[in-house]
Amino acid sequence: MELTSVLTIAGNVIQGVQVLLAVWGAYAVIFTLRQIKRRRFGSDSETESFLDTLRSYLEESNYDAAVRLCDEPRNVYRAIPMLARVAIVKRHLSSARLRQAIASRFQRDVLGVMDNQRSTINTIAKSEPMLGLLGTVAGMIAAFARIGGSDKVSTAGLASDISLALTATAVGLLVAIPLILCLNVIEVRMRSLEDTTLEGVQIVLEDLDAVAVS
Repeated sequence: MELTSVLTIAGNVIQGVQVLLAVWGAYAVIFTLRQIKRRRFGSDSETESFLDTLRSYLEESNYDAAVRLCDEPRNVYRAIPMLARVAIVKRHLSSARLRQAIASRFQRDVLGVMDNQRSTINTIAKSEPMLGLLGTVAGMIAAFARIGGSDKVSTAGLASDISLALTATAVGLLVAIPLILCLNVIEVRMRSLEDTTLEGVQIVLEDLDAVAVS
């Protein structure tokens, strides 16, 4: 098999990999955004309503009802109820150990999956331009090999090699740039989720302390 044919096949394979990575990256973006939405309340009023209801149970020392509230289908996947449940169930621990248990659960069950997907998006965004460069190099080598290997060069074949080279770079950039923008959006929303969750959990801890003192 001639070198130009091998390089052309390699270029096509690289573009195929780029497309697969683009689909994977798009899936990771959609999955992460849905996870963030699933982990938070729809509005501040919903958050306040949950915290007020939970406070009323805690003031009555009705811990079973408080746990059931956190386990309701509408709340079970949300970050604040999830961590509030940990705080209630492990309320007998010291303050330091309780906060450590909450932080561990938050990192593992809330942020962990999203961090993995964020790393995947970041890796794909960085890999796509590199794959595009590799495809460009393969296409240009094929073009020069075609020129050097024959006195009579096929214009169509040469144009095809150059087109393959440029397409690889274009695909890499067209995939990487939107992924980087989406990654920034994800990071902003994750920080917002973290801030609102920690604020809500702090309120729960204060309510528990108030009940313990009384």
